Amino acid sequence: RFFNAYFDRRLPRADHILAISEFTKRELCTLMNVAPERVTVTHLAPPAGFARASDDALQAFRLRRKLPPAFFLYLGNLEPRKNLVMLVRAYARLRRRHGADLPPLALAGEATWLSDDLFSTIAAEQLERHIILPGYVPEDELPLWYSAATLFVYPSLYEGFGLPVIEAMAAGTPVIAADAASLPEVAGDAAVVLPPADEEQWAAAIERLWQTPAERARWRAA
Repeated sequence: RFFNAYFDRRLPRADHILAISEFTKRELCTLMNVAPERVTVTHLAPPAGFARASDDALQAFRLRRKLPPAFFLYLGNLEPRKNLVMLVRAYARLRRRHGADLPPLALAGEATWLSDDLFSTIAAEQLERHIILPGYVPEDELPLWYSAATLFVYPSLYEGFGLPVIEAMAAGTPVIAADAASLPEVAGDAAVVLPPADEEQWAAAIERLWQTPAERARWRAA
């Protein structure tokens, strides 16, 4: 209610509007009746200096955080919009196939709202020992988390942009993202893009990238 009232009052008064994606521009024009000529798209970028961490920094980070040599990473708030229940179920399929050989899944970020279903799914799938929940990640640790991960997964159902996708790319980490909202626009042809509800496709893509270093290298180069 707050946001609806806020934008209803302010959008008509704006001389011009900057949107962070073509998707967001379409949403503004469709849902808020903004004329397209009043909106300019200004895509986001990784923070200045955001790059892959050095091997020495990664080794020290893994020791400090007690991280294994390989793991899969999601980074963002833990809330329904991020589609993490689907991701956990896809990961559970892989755990049943590969057992102890499968690297853990790290869900890095704060539990902000309506996250009970996520934690109950983790418990129901008996994944408590295989899913890393570090909580909030400080800004200065972001390049280290992305750089340390074998691959980055972002199954979100709705994003105005999806900054973690290009943060992961800037750190040289292969990305699997949802074919939803702005994410295909942001990912372009440099990430694996999948239907957000298809657990088996997500499980298969994670499995393929994990087991195929050459494919990870190809996506890193892209």
